[in-house]
Amino acid sequence: MASVADSFTAGTGLTALVGAFTVTGGQLTSATAGSFVIGQYQAVALGAAQFAEMSIVTLDATTSRRWGVATRLGTAGANYMAYLDAAAGGAWELAKYTSFTYASISGAQALTIALPMRLRLESVGSTHRVLINGRLVGTYTDASVATGQYVGVYGNEPNSLVASDDFYGGDVVPPPGPLMSRAAAMRAATV
Repeated sequence: MASVADSFTAGTGLTALVGAFTVTGGQLTSATAGSFVIGQYQAVALGAAQFAEMSIVTLDATTSRRWGVATRLGTAGANYMAYLDAAAGGAWELAKYTSFTYASISGAQALTIALPMRLRLESVGSTHRVLINGRLVGTYTDASVATGQYVGVYGNEPNSLVASDDFYGGDVVPPPGPLMSRAAAMRAATV
């Protein structure tokens, strides 16, 4: 299983594709105001079943400040992203870019923002799961972006008022096969 981890304490392996990032005090922030940013970790190529997660520690609520994670990066203008948005009382959302065009998959889902929050996106086949603080909040199906080797960070209209810490991403490992109870194993052994 390939994976990438970044605690933002030293140099980061994050390559900015759009916009710019800075690392300050062990946290990742956007250096781009009034636009969107996307960065990918391209040192580790992943399979099509992948996850990305990070802790969001600062998120300004005065305007739309979307900040989150992205999967299936690598094809220009195509990827999935899950993010938190502190505007209008707080929400999370799953969206995609295809041919450089943004489209929401989940629509804004109301959420009480209580930072820090851990956000995770899993993309396996055409199924995409969003987890917040380890709790599944949504499962959606979309097959628009079938490839992309990298995971990364996404932000829309961010600036220094957003920050994150402890990024982790990698291949999603399938669970082991069905478990057999001890009684079933004993029955199978005596046949």
